[in-house]
Amino acid sequence: MSPRINIAKRIRKHRRADGTVVEQVRYAVDFRDPMTGKRRQFFFERRKDAEAKRTELITEMATGRYSSPTSATVEIAMQNWLADRQPKVKRVTFVTYKRAARYVCEPVIQDGVVAHPGLGKIKLTDLQTAEIRHWINALRGPVGHYSANRAMAMLKAALDLAAEDFNIKPPAMPKLDRVRGKPRKQILMPEQIAIVIAAAKADPERGVYVATPFLTGLRIGEMLGVTWADIDFDRSELHVRRVQESDGKTFEATKTEAGMRTIPMGATLRAMLVAWRERCPHLDGELVRVFPTRGKRQPWPLPRSGGGGPLLYSNYRMQIWKPFLARLGLPAVTPHSARHAYVSVLQAAGIEVATVAKIVGHANPTTTLAVYSHSTSNHLIAISAMENSIKFES
Repeated sequence: MSPRINIAKRIRKHRRADGTVVEQVRYAVDFRDPMTGKRRQFFFERRKDAEAKRTELITEMATGRYSSPTSATVEIAMQNWLADRQPKVKRVTFVTYKRAARYVCEPVIQDGVVAHPGLGKIKLTDLQTAEIRHWINALRGPVGHYSANRAMAMLKAALDLAAEDFNIKPPAMPKLDRVRGKPRKQILMPEQIAIVIAAAKADPERGVYVATPFLTGLRIGEMLGVTWADIDFDRSELHVRRVQESDGKTFEATKTEAGMRTIPMGATLRAMLVAWRERCPHLDGELVRVFPTRGKRQPWPLPRSGGGGPLLYSNYRMQIWKPFLARLGLPAVTPHSARHAYVSVLQAAGIEVATVAKIVGHANPTTTLAVYSHSTSNHLIAISAMENSIKFES
């Protein structure tokens, strides 16, 4: 027997301060919760939205996926959030989300003893801030502060989505004591970056591979996934549309939704890419990847044919990045440190935090500089300021 779900039109009259009376129309989806027996209602301004909600409820009840606010648990909320995020993020990122979800739901074990039973079986309506604080404090011992805080961030996101989907009010997240963060990543100074760029311009085979992270702030997976179709030389723009995983496969999404972006190219990078396009190896006769592999056991310089396939990150770091910096006598920083240096140079050049965040693909500007402001500068001006501050041409 199908559930009885009605849609009723409600008209509410409201008197304004000037004495006029206006009518407010609402469409109420009215039904009896099959799990609690209590009456529930959802209100919508448009009838078609109410009808869509009724269809959704009928489908959920018929397939056994319906959850009432009083029965939905933290585990259900986490599964609901994971299902929402999976098609929007790359595979490696989703794996970290699933790990964080296990930290939230499963018992916390420390020294062979259950330090906390986990939050998974707790009903959303029963979850309290004190219980979250107890859980996070217990979790920090086995997994560390960083992973524990990341798990709590995932929990907050899941509860926020549950507030929309399950019509519940989530508890406030606990305020925790600040802890010493991870040591700051070592980065090259502007004068050292200038040395790298000068050497890169003189090296037609490896140079663009090393210079690009410093001139774009790209994550290495994003850089290795760039194709020539993603570069617009007429508009001096580089479009970030995908990432390359550690196994060389590309994923048609970025680390986060904000990672799908357009980066303006400065004159230095544009000139290097124009020159590189004439030398870049082809894959089966077609020019595809901007940063391809040279092929198996083929020495530099790169051949015009052969190679052209995906360059693995491990090979990039060991065969190109580390030898290049070592030859210049520079510190052995990581490729990702170039992204840190890029942000630092933009900040030193006085570029607004919102502009920097958008260029590097951060959804929240506080992730970039821990300060939020509205963007007023043009992105291309920001790149020019960076190039001027480093003085590549000196």
